[in-house]
Amino acid sequence: MPQPQPLTFEEFSKRDSSGIPRYNNLIIYFMETDLGRIMREQSSFQRFQKEHQDLERKLRDAMNTIDLKSPKISEELKPHNEDFYNFYIVMRDYGLKDDDLIGGI
Repeated sequence: MPQPQPLTFEEFSKRDSSGIPRYNNLIIYFMETDLGRIMREQSSFQRFQKEHQDLERKLRDAMNTIDLKSPKISEELKPHNEDFYNFYIVMRDYGLKDDDLIGGI
């Protein structure tokens, strides 16, 4: 069965009532944590790193400058919405499902 259409940029960038972006799970790939390292070991991410080096570097650098404990994290992530959306589209093209990328919608 084919995968449903990807979210639109507007749907993808939407925040919940507390301001957390829908794509919150995607930032884990670029965090310097144990879970981030595990996510980066996945074959789909390894492929992304090889095929989209500039985008990977850009997102990694962005996450290194964002304070994840800041109450303003949602605002700090907004300038990177488009880059995270591009990452989302690439990973979907590799066969990952929305449930695996951003959780239940």
